[in-house]
Amino acid sequence: MAQGMAPTRHFYGMKALLCLVLLAGCVAAAPNDPDQIAVEHTILLLNRNPLQRALFTADADGVEQLEAALASARPAVIPHSNEPMSEHWPFFTREPFAIMATRVRFLSRSVALVDAQVKGQPVLLVMKRESGWKVASVRFLK
Repeated sequence: MAQGMAPTRHFYGMKALLCLVLLAGCVAAAPNDPDQIAVEHTILLLNRNPLQRALFTADADGVEQLEAALASARPAVIPHSNEPMSEHWPFFTREPFAIMATRVRFLSRSVALVDAQVKGQPVLLVMKRESGWKVASVRFLK
């Protein structure tokens, strides 16, 4: 070891190799299918605004059940108080998304089945492609 150099724990090549492996894993885990990305985007929009009728087909069924489940999952208005926000902990313990998609399966180029969970309850969403992906049917399992 040369004088004045601090000892290194790993060789520089090993650090670069580790970074390369982590980067390749992130790229491989990302969905590559644009249809799957579009379906997941529709579910994200449902989480933001479940009452948006543009996300459902004209003949969609089971929408009322989904809206009722999502309404009970969302907290009411946070009461005004002079206490710190941490004192209102029940309002912040909810999962960030009420609808969590676990698996997307494509039956054809225009029909997809989405296994999801709403408040821990399994749900099957049938989605159709009509000027974008829309929910055609909602079935609560159990």
